[in-house]
Amino acid sequence: MDVSTVNVLAAALGDEEHFGLNYVAVLLARRISELPHVSSILVFEDRLFDALQDLLELRQVSPQVTQHILYTFVNLSGHPKLHFKLARSRRLVFFAIETIFRVLKMEIVEQTSRKVQRVMNSVTSPADDPRVISRRRQTLDITPELSREVTCTLKHICTAVSCAMMIANLLSFSENRASMLSLCPELVCALGLCDSQKVSVRLWEVARCATDYLHEDEAMMGTQSLMHLESPELEDGIVSDGVCK
Repeated sequence: MDVSTVNVLAAALGDEEHFGLNYVAVLLARRISELPHVSSILVFEDRLFDALQDLLELRQVSPQVTQHILYTFVNLSGHPKLHFKLARSRRLVFFAIETIFRVLKMEIVEQTSRKVQRVMNSVTSPADDPRVISRRRQTLDITPELSREVTCTLKHICTAVSCAMMIANLLSFSENRASMLSLCPELVCALGLCDSQKVSVRLWEVARCATDYLHEDEAMMGTQSLMHLESPELEDGIVSDGVCK
């Protein structure tokens, strides 16, 4: 990308008056993040990196824009040459952790999690693997009201899943673990909260992966240390039936 293109993209990302322009710029940034040979421009060009973080922190932007930016950072966080800077950005790591806390502490999320737990307790033991629980849940006679609550809750949790994916990618690189813990000690509590919720199996899986990286679980590291989580490609749907892909 030449200098003029970078300048135009940075200006579009930072335009506070035309959010439609922001949206187009964010879509372009996300597409760039999917192309390993050019994605470094989003991290090493400070104007773009800062503009993306600024937009991420803006409460006024739509959930769709926030999700696109998060997916952009999910892609970048798994890049072998870009993760180092992302893991040391307190703004980015703190945003991911704070978002996980904010979403999972929402009343609807906590209430739905407790209701699902009660339903699960009626047919499972506490030691059951959440993936087994998920399969059993499909055979349960869940009331239409609870089904609607779960669907709504999963839409909220979708943002937390993206944040957890980014954290997991960053922790997959061993050189980031100590610095991220030092930067944001709340990281462990955030992952624990993801692990304890009972609504999203996907969030549980991602959080467990991140926790294993953090604790250097050798059995898991042997098979997953080179696997990085990726967002759906831009042309794919972001949410299907209320569940993040």
